[in-house]
Amino acid sequence: FASSETLLEDLQNRAMQLQTAAEVSRAASSILDTAHLLQQTADLIRERFSFYYVGIFLVEFNGTWTNEPGKWAVLRAGTGEAGSIQIAKGHKLEIGGRSMIGTCVSSAQPRVSQVASLEAKRYINPILPETRSEMALPLKIGEVVVGALDVQSIEASAFNEDDISVLSLLADQVSLAIENARLFDQARKSLAESEALYRQYLRQAWTRLPKEQNLAGFRYNARGASAIENK
Repeated sequence: FASSETLLEDLQNRAMQLQTAAEVSRAASSILDTAHLLQQTADLIRERFSFYYVGIFLVEFNGTWTNEPGKWAVLRAGTGEAGSIQIAKGHKLEIGGRSMIGTCVSSAQPRVSQVASLEAKRYINPILPETRSEMALPLKIGEVVVGALDVQSIEASAFNEDDISVLSLLADQVSLAIENARLFDQARKSLAESEALYRQYLRQAWTRLPKEQNLAGFRYNARGASAIENK
């Protein structure tokens, strides 16, 4: 009887995980603002999996936030007050440095610590003192790592194989959503540039118009056309 209850609970948890994956997928296809997308995804994962904390880091490729391109993974979304505080402070971790996020990004491989206090390469965050286990999953677009999903629990050995599998799927969906949002932003900027060029062309055309209004028409002959000015 106990085993039947355990099986039922496992099936319910699995169904919840898959439902969460579906919701993240829907958000990924409908939200084109990167900041909004990342925060909603982090909140959803934390709520549905009952985690202590969820954060999403993105690699600083162009140095917009840190002025050091390619060196840092910057926290762009974080749950609860801890997330808000860290984002406000510009929290970042060095790629390849002594943190699970930095190692995850540099190696393009997941990092799972079932007992966080025993993890050699881990940033001990004073804002999250109750963490007992932690997992970092790479966010990849093709072969390029663009960031990492950080998940923390107050329980030791909190992550089973199903959790790792589903969260890896969610990380892939987040990566796809980031790329969709980037392409949309790129298209929007291209459209804005085209509109600016068109407005510039119109201004130049209106500037030339008074000169052209002095023309009565054109005279045509075998050599071509010549302008006829008003007298």
